[in-house]
Amino acid sequence: MLLLLFLAQYPEHTTDTIRVFGARLPAGFSAIMTSVWITDSSWLSRTPGQSVDRALLFLPGIHMGSRGLPGVQTDLEIGSGNYTQTAFMVNGIRMDDPQTAHHNADVPLELSDLERVELARGGASSLSGPGASSGAVNLLTNDPVAGTRTRAFAGLFGTAGGRAELGNGAVGLGLSAARSDGYRPGSDYRTWRLFQKTNLAGARAFASYSWKGFGARDFYAPYPSREWTSCGLLTLNWRGFSLGARRHTDRFVLLEDDPSFYENHHTKTSALCSWSAALGPGFGGWEASWWELSSDRLGYHNAPGAAVFYQLGLGLGPLMFAVGLREDWRDGAGFAPSLNGGVSCTLWEITGRISGSLATRFPSATEMYYQDPGNAGNPGLLPEKTRRAELGLTWRWLNAGAFGASFENLIDWVRDENDGRWEARNLDGVKAYGTYLETRNRWFYAGWWYQAKISPEDYASKYALRTPSNSVKMGTPWVFLSWEDGVCLVSGRVSFTRGPFSLSLFGDNLLNQSYEPVPGLTGPPRTLGAGLAFSTNRVRI
Repeated sequence: MLLLLFLAQYPEHTTDTIRVFGARLPAGFSAIMTSVWITDSSWLSRTPGQSVDRALLFLPGIHMGSRGLPGVQTDLEIGSGNYTQTAFMVNGIRMDDPQTAHHNADVPLELSDLERVELARGGASSLSGPGASSGAVNLLTNDPVAGTRTRAFAGLFGTAGGRAELGNGAVGLGLSAARSDGYRPGSDYRTWRLFQKTNLAGARAFASYSWKGFGARDFYAPYPSREWTSCGLLTLNWRGFSLGARRHTDRFVLLEDDPSFYENHHTKTSALCSWSAALGPGFGGWEASWWELSSDRLGYHNAPGAAVFYQLGLGLGPLMFAVGLREDWRDGAGFAPSLNGGVSCTLWEITGRISGSLATRFPSATEMYYQDPGNAGNPGLLPEKTRRAELGLTWRWLNAGAFGASFENLIDWVRDENDGRWEARNLDGVKAYGTYLETRNRWFYAGWWYQAKISPEDYASKYALRTPSNSVKMGTPWVFLSWEDGVCLVSGRVSFTRGPFSLSLFGDNLLNQSYEPVPGLTGPPRTLGAGLAFSTNRVRI
């Protein structure tokens, strides 16, 4: 693992690097290499509900392909990339699912657990590891509470839940649970979670386990399906050392009333440790990783991996230079280099930036081994490589940019013209381009992104070419807006606090838009709800 070390502090909105439980480049250098966006808890706490994926939906450059109600299952996409090209991290530790990126965001976290969210919106494989060809998201957990904190909520469609947390500021424990009857047949869910947080002597640990059962009607095929998942997560950060582990299980039945007709069981275990420290004018380190998959349909597979990395930043008057190098090795896939580099110049409060990247993604187990009458994996898939160039311009509270990317061995599911079967293939010649314009201050942010992908082949794409062309995201302390290719989702939240009590009223999809977050799957209609919280705070002991 290498941490996302190229971050800016909100609400000051500088390009200074925030320490993410490890080493860092000198202030200002890291944001030269890729476009970044930081959102802290003061904004996250104002979004409706407790779903992390719903909060990310309203950030510029982000697209969320959600199945069912918020928090059930979501594909996270950045810019012109798809969900397989985004690295997912918790406390700076990569948590990608080896079976399928559909489960990358299935982690036992809620908004109340987060201190901030860090986004890299561009090639970032040299910074966060394989899989970040279009970007990376890093979720950073907060400290244990000093006292007690409880919350209960209820809303339409039989939705209700609660959370309780107890701690002394150094160690904390908590649990949460939620349920819903769903907004349409086959969209109900039940979930519960246990978690623990520690912050002692500079060492930070986070452990959490969740179980989830939900209706999966029309999620992957037009059938009344059902799915059950569980996820255990552990992160440990101390100085330049980081350790993470994740275990995820998934049981899926195609026909809820006849499970024996078609049933899948998958169990995935992964672990990762890394170390980094100052080395000469920059810093470097190493990473070791391992994952294991046991599956009814995919068989048994495992793959150890290793990486070395180095980053360097230099300043010369108004000029700043930064470069990141990384070499990954994975058993069965071989070696894969990654590179990030950039230069910026600041004159009269205007900063211009030019950057480039080479990013790598290894194929998932599903892309290589999955077989059924309608889909065929390909064990001969090669690692996917992305080359990207970007121009950026910043003046005070305005930020604009443009980018272009080309793909080598792009992995996609392609429909066979003869039998209609989807086949995993490597494709060449696919290109992407886009532009963006953003502004933000202490009370408001807004961003417009345009992106497109072009393929020299006329083929039916299942995932890789599917991305919104135009998107506008806006946020205030009370109202958030996401507009994507004509679909406008507006959400809001207001809170009233008196002493230790806080009452909140929230609404999602307030305009009651009809839309499909995933092709063929209708998203939730207008949702209204209320929450009541109680907290006590004591001096940390």
